[in-house]
Amino acid sequence: MTPHRTLPLLVLAAAIMLGAVLQAATAVPGLGRAAPTTFLLAATASVVTLWVQVTALVWATSALGRPAASVRLAPLAMWSAIVVLLAGVLLVLAPLAAVVVGLAALFVLPAAVAGRRTVSEAARTIRRHPWRAVVLALGALIAVALLAVGAAAAGLFLTGFVGGAVMWVAFGTAGAVLLGAASRLQRV
Repeated sequence: MTPHRTLPLLVLAAAIMLGAVLQAATAVPGLGRAAPTTFLLAATASVVTLWVQVTALVWATSALGRPAASVRLAPLAMWSAIVVLLAGVLLVLAPLAAVVVGLAALFVLPAAVAGRRTVSEAARTIRRHPWRAVVLALGALIAVALLAVGAAAAGLFLTGFVGGAVMWVAFGTAGAVLLGAASRLQRV
């Protein structure tokens, strides 16, 4: 393993595993019956964990293909926060619309790493490689469908902390694979 790949791989593994443990800890049984303050703290911790996890996954997958010093963290953190908040709001209002936000995030977040005009850079990637972008989007939709079925099955057979941790490891791994593909597409 080359030295410039070690840090991104460590960040990738930590984002997946620590994110899974922290997300599972915020979804323990009985939390819904807890005091409103406790529930609000757990929900806030979950959102912050998701934001850090998304930012770390995008940073790591982008840093695997380029020098880590060239990956700009400030615009990436801002766009990650926008994506997490927008997806969270849409999950409550119109759950299928959150999938559209996730698909857009596949192209916007790797573009944010460069620190340039993010949305126009994402659109330029789609225009340069339309078929690859369609295949990536279809792969993401298939992954979402499989993860939804897996989450339902895990809810039946694995409950509590263990079930949450297993599913968040699956979510993180799928996200890392999709973001890695999107990051490579951005660089081509």
